[in-house]
Amino acid sequence: MVILVKSKNEGQVEWTIKENIKASIRATVKRLLRRKGFKDQEKLDNIIRLVIELAVYLFEDAP
Repeated sequence: MVILVKSKNEGQVEWTIKENIKASIRATVKRLLRRKGFKDQEKLDNIIRLVIELAVYLFEDAP
């Protein structure tokens, strides 16, 4: 997932506050999870929310 987030924000400024970049990451994560067999929408939403929160935490201070 970290590789995914890094590739999505490559060259982007302040991606942690830009909703269009977060939306792109959410869509990609959702697609990957569905391919791996996650079908429950509520669980998908929770996992995606956690991935975004962790990504923001990991990369908010990155140069």
